[in-house]
Amino acid sequence: MNPPDITRLVVICAAAIAMLVGMGLVFYNLNKNNHGFGPNSLKALGLVSFLPTLLIVSVALPDFKPEVLSTLLGTVAGYVLSNSKEEEKKSPQSRHSGMESGNGHSESYKAQ
Repeated sequence: MNPPDITRLVVICAAAIAMLVGMGLVFYNLNKNNHGFGPNSLKALGLVSFLPTLLIVSVALPDFKPEVLSTLLGTVAGYVLSNSKEEEKKSPQSRHSGMESGNGHSESYKAQ
């Protein structure tokens, strides 16, 4: 075994351990706080499972192109940073904090 193969093996093992530990921590925190599965817990599980898998694939496959890696990382970033809720999708006025429905005056302006 030459040194690049040993380095690959170490990176793959470290990513696999990080994935298992991350998933264990997510499940531990869910059980400790008596929370069920929701959108945020699924995002956390997806993140701790997808990023190490992406690292393993990019290290294990020598023909893995950087363009594909950057595209997949951008997809993960968009998924993690997205915050879509049903009530925001239903009424566009609810996105503006402090705005009344339709009249354009804020709550603080009305209080004065």
